[in-house]
Amino acid sequence: MCLGKTPVCNVPTGQCVQCLSPSDCGAGNFTCDANHTCHATCTGSSCPVGQTCQADAGVCFDCLSNLDCVAPTVCGPNNTCVRCVTNANCGGQTPVCAQGSCVQCGSASDCPTVSPICQNQQCVQCVSNAGCSGSTPVCDLNTNRCVGCLSSADCGGATPVCGANRTCVPACVSSATCGGNTPVCKTDAGTCVQCLSGANCGGPRPVCGPNNTCVGCLTNPDCTNPARPVCDTATSTCVQCTSAANCPTGAPICSNDRCVQCTSNANCSGATPVCNTTTSTCVQCAKGSDCASGVCNFGSCGACASTSACDAGVSTCLQGPPSACAACTNSNQCGGLNGACDTASGACTGCLSNNDCGGLTPRCDTVKHKCVECLLPNQCGGGNNVTCDATGTCRRTCATQNDCAGFNGGTCQVDAGYCVQCTSNSQCSTQAPKCDTSTGRCVQCGSDADCPGTNGRRFCSPRGLCVQCRENVDCPAGTVCDPTLFCN
Repeated sequence: MCLGKTPVCNVPTGQCVQCLSPSDCGAGNFTCDANHTCHATCTGSSCPVGQTCQADAGVCFDCLSNLDCVAPTVCGPNNTCVRCVTNANCGGQTPVCAQGSCVQCGSASDCPTVSPICQNQQCVQCVSNAGCSGSTPVCDLNTNRCVGCLSSADCGGATPVCGANRTCVPACVSSATCGGNTPVCKTDAGTCVQCLSGANCGGPRPVCGPNNTCVGCLTNPDCTNPARPVCDTATSTCVQCTSAANCPTGAPICSNDRCVQCTSNANCSGATPVCNTTTSTCVQCAKGSDCASGVCNFGSCGACASTSACDAGVSTCLQGPPSACAACTNSNQCGGLNGACDTASGACTGCLSNNDCGGLTPRCDTVKHKCVECLLPNQCGGGNNVTCDATGTCRRTCATQNDCAGFNGGTCQVDAGYCVQCTSNSQCSTQAPKCDTSTGRCVQCGSDADCPGTNGRRFCSPRGLCVQCRENVDCPAGTVCDPTLFCN
């Protein structure tokens, strides 16, 4: 019976195929090719997304050349993208191309001497005992490797017992001949085992299980720790619970062997309607949008101190009292570094046009929404040797130290090709003691920690100046953060 993607029986070959004629391809404009594959017919660009029209045949194909496929796939003989067409497209652990896929082998000739059989496109050592000999005469069909034994029935003579490492070993008559992980002799079987009773076990696995191995428990009475009083018989370990019946009222749900308060919001209500799935506890909020203020602080709603506390890209920390995360509706609600309101997203941003910029950064980079010094080299003064770098900063170019004569100390950073004022703090003055190595300029600060708070200047601006604010919420009620980053 033929099903799925190959629902039609090609009787002469006895193979299931997609089609024998166009009528097998369903409604629409389709044709059945010589490989019994359905293709949409086409003219020009009428093919489905991801397919290409072969104009002379009027048929849509997945590919006509390798250029139509995403590397490392290539265009195969049936005009479909496949991993390989020849062995040259394969390598490493899968060097052979078979039916469009890179595999370990296609036949025994592709396999090494130590694993000479190709089974399911994998080189293996054996598929039956006939492939094994010597000290490893038995084929382990789970691993397709030759071993000494799978059970004691494969052993005999002086070594009648199949040991843990799949080799025949002498039978034990006392524990004196056992050791390692199997220190006890099970004399009726002549095998060394881990335990015969709980007396041979200890620590976290104090019980001897039916397979003569030490386990955590077999029944609930084996679990003596009050924090884990239930035996999970599937794993033979003591746990807090295996069902809700083992859990108290305050944490009524058994999840992953633990009693928890919730696994989803459906388990929570009242003043704590949200499930914190990390701690499995009911809380007031898990994210800003759960709160009227727009701010969630460790599971509780509260006022925001900065926009960084708000859901990114969709709200801004607007002045209060109390301050709250909300979508801006006009630029008067914004200020400082992000003085323009993008009403489409509801977030305050650096700029939307040049009208939002001024001073030392008069132009708007509308991709980054950031006010910058320049966007093009001709927007910088100073002649042909001044250019606009990728950060929107005017920079003097140089090849030698002579090119920087008279320019802020005249140091040429040859590898970057720019004149810089500094390359380390030691080259800066007390008025601007920090070297901003990204721009090569001496600045007042590199972080807020460098700003002492004198006259309210407690923030470090992107240009390395100590300022009073970065956004309106940094200013007292009734004042806003102006473009110079001072509260007015």
